[in-house]
Amino acid sequence: VSRPMTTSPPCSFFARGACRNGENCRFSHVFPVGTAAKPVGTAAKPVCSFFARGACRNGDACRFSHVLPGTAPPTAAAAVPAPAPTAAPVVVSAADDGAFDDVRKMIEENRRKNEAKRAAQSVRNAEITAAFEGVSVSGPPAPQPPPPPAPQAPP
Repeated sequence: VSRPMTTSPPCSFFARGACRNGENCRFSHVFPVGTAAKPVGTAAKPVCSFFARGACRNGDACRFSHVLPGTAPPTAAAAVPAPAPTAAPVVVSAADDGAFDDVRKMIEENRRKNEAKRAAQSVRNAEITAAFEGVSVSGPPAPQPPPPPAPQAPP
């Protein structure tokens, strides 16, 4: 679903890559002709791993970059309206194959490392459980109050 072109003023939040309203925004999300559609400050942001898999729910409000490394952001000449916050924008060209492959490899490598960490933790948990098998964890008995003083005989 795309919005019709409007003559509303440009959205200053969209220009910075921070508009949370997406298609519901009352301001324009199309960059002026001749300017790059890359929001200010996205060069230093790491690529959103959810965007790389096509599953970022944050859309324009995402704090990570939605431009894959080695790809050029779309230009205003293409007049690409901003996607809704629930839809991840997809910028694809024949030159993107290498960038997608690099991101996929990085994601797969991180997934394998996390699986290895979880497996190692499971082994450690099993070892600890086995080491304490048959050990009571009730702890020492609670302290008892002192007995009342014995009655004294009158003098």
